[in-house]
Amino acid sequence: MNQTNNYSACNENEDATTCHFMEHTLEIEANKLEESNFNDEHEFPIKRCYTGQQKSMIAILAGANLSSTIAYSFIAPFYPLEARKHYVGKLAVGVTLGIYELVIFLLSPLLGSFMYFVGPKLQFNMGLFVLAVSTILFGLLKWSPPNGTFVTLSIAVRVVEALGNAAFLTASLALAVQTLPDNFASIIGVLETFSGIGYTVGPPLGGFLYDLGGFDLPLWSLGVVLIFTLILSLLIIPEQHDNARRGQLHMTSLLRVPLVLVEIISITFTAASMSFIDPTLEEHLKEKCPMTFMVAGNILASAGFFFIGPSPLMKATKSILLMSVSLFLIGISMALMLISHFNLCLQAIKNQGYADVGDASGIISGIFNAALSLGAFVGPTAGSLCVEYVGFSWTTTYLCGLHLISVY
Repeated sequence: MNQTNNYSACNENEDATTCHFMEHTLEIEANKLEESNFNDEHEFPIKRCYTGQQKSMIAILAGANLSSTIAYSFIAPFYPLEARKHYVGKLAVGVTLGIYELVIFLLSPLLGSFMYFVGPKLQFNMGLFVLAVSTILFGLLKWSPPNGTFVTLSIAVRVVEALGNAAFLTASLALAVQTLPDNFASIIGVLETFSGIGYTVGPPLGGFLYDLGGFDLPLWSLGVVLIFTLILSLLIIPEQHDNARRGQLHMTSLLRVPLVLVEIISITFTAASMSFIDPTLEEHLKEKCPMTFMVAGNILASAGFFFIGPSPLMKATKSILLMSVSLFLIGISMALMLISHFNLCLQAIKNQGYADVGDASGIISGIFNAALSLGAFVGPTAGSLCVEYVGFSWTTTYLCGLHLISVY
């Protein structure tokens, strides 16, 4: 606005009071316009076009998440068979399979802090390398001595696998936040979608490869895929310069934020529900209002668990249609809640005065993965115990009630 011209125009045609009133009105309108432009550009950034490098990076992160969940789930159909050949009981098999998530739960927060020393790209690649090598080594257990030796080696290799998985999964979330901050919620949705696909296709793929070539073929095949993903990652993912100042942000300070603590508990509960029912659907929805999505997710989950039993509170008989609809609702609800929880945690950190999301991405990614793994460990354990005493229908009814409580 050219104030000199406005003054002269006013002085020629209007008295002083009218002139000042007109100037004040024009200034208010100009400020409103500037504020509106600022909000459009900064408060609600929507970046719909990605560069070629960003698309390649998203593909690598998605492929790595897909491979990691396949590595976790695809041994379920054939490992118990191989364990029986080595005279191993069911308890040892359960420990071998369950130790994976327990290790991720214990190590993810530490790896989130460790990321500040090595950077997310290096940790991502180190994790992929460890996971690939340990997966190939797991295939060598076919020639292991039976009984205790087989169990010990299985658990040892599985622990190393979990270490690699925790390292690169924690780094993948941080890479998504730091590299694509304007679209991190959508990117996390894509990563969770591919994780869901991995959980779904892992068991049938593992069983098919086992029938085709025995115990070693599926493990060695996945190891080769992981090594190929590692090579692409080294070539495509750019170096990340973490500007976070250590000492400013600690895990304890994050956990003192009430909303972050609530979201971590909710993440754990969400993962427990998901791992208990093992849903086969995870839909990717673009994040717009995380709190609304979290509430909607809990409502859908409560409905899904109420009908899948079906609950003894309703007079209904089990049917394939009812269970399919219930699994569909549960699958959508898990996607809604998982994406919104991570977004709400980052928003809570911003509200505490940490303006740069990247400052918290490493630690919050570690806590996020730890909570997911804790829920995935607690879900089958507590769920199986509850089913043993009260039955499947009452267990799902209790989960329905817990999700309704989470809404409030």
